Amino acid sequence: MKTVKLIAIVLGWIVAFSAWVISVGFSEKKQKEINCKKITIQLDNSNFFLEKEDVLNLIGGKDAGLIGEPIHLLPIQKIEQKLRWNPYIQKADVFTGVDGELNINVLQKTPVVRFINLFGDNFYVDSKGIKMPLSMNFTPHLLVVHGKIAESAELGKPINFQISKDLLTLAEFISKDEFWNAQIEEVFVKENSDFELIPRVGSHKIILGDINNLDEKFRKLLIFYNQGLKQVGWEKYSIINLKYSNQIVCTKKDSL
Repeated sequence: MKTVKLIAIVLGWIVAFSAWVISVGFSEKKQKEINCKKITIQLDNSNFFLEKEDVLNLIGGKDAGLIGEPIHLLPIQKIEQKLRWNPYIQKADVFTGVDGELNINVLQKTPVVRFINLFGDNFYVDSKGIKMPLSMNFTPHLLVVHGKIAESAELGKPINFQISKDLLTLAEFISKDEFWNAQIEEVFVKENSDFELIPRVGSHKIILGDINNLDEKFRKLLIFYNQGLKQVGWEKYSIINLKYSNQIVCTKKDSL
């Protein structure tokens, strides 16, 4: 009885496997008969460096010579490679559907800070520290850093100097805070490598020094804004120095 039951189970598995093989073979044959009918592009909405038309142009134009071609022969890897070469694209996934649709999903890079180096070159740096070109299509609201910055504008390459990496860290810190992201407009790198913050509101400059103890420095500055400048006025001081531990050193405008 057990032997009969075992044989039945084995035969059941054989039948199921055979059906699966036939189904796969039928699907593959069916897929070879399907031609590409349309190209569907999905772009993330976080940045606007590229439009759908730009993506089409990157792979060869309006239909890129793909419409009407057998879908199983489409050069998926080559299309992905072309897209990933673009300096604004972080990730590109290309795949086909059973209905003859070529799907292209594109994730654009997110710049964190805009650099202006010693030579006057402008470029963005993304969250991975990779240099990106400016765009004619889209100008994101970013912190601008300039001054004594020797970083080259070699696009597509990572930032090299420690001071550039520190500026990226500072930019990420500021961008994550709603108030400071709105208030701090620029960072100027001085000859002694101190970071000088330039706010949107008020005519004062803020001497940050280096990026050590950022939480503490900005906490002190916020307290001073709330308890100091609100009382004496935003135009009282020309310099607010955060470099020193446990204190803020201010320079009055009329003392210069």
